[in-house]
Amino acid sequence: DGGLPAGLVTLAWAGDGEELHTVVYFVADGELIRDYDGVQMAVARHVVSAGFSLSGSTLRLEIEVLGAHGATEWAMLDTYLRMLQP
Repeated sequence: DGGLPAGLVTLAWAGDGEELHTVVYFVADGELIRDYDGVQMAVARHVVSAGFSLSGSTLRLEIEVLGAHGATEWAMLDTYLRMLQP
């Protein structure tokens, strides 16, 4: 919480029947990859860099991508994390 942005983030939670689910987001070969319970999928392409940080209950993704004509563009996404109640 409040540290420098990390190159990957792992989220884990218990689903129905208490089975554990895990999702990991990371950059590989110019793509932002989501690994959900071992199944990988590219969710963004032409990624130059990405950083994940946590502040309280807010998870932030700062991402740099290649745009038109080789220029880079930045975007930021804040997501509120909440505890799931049974």
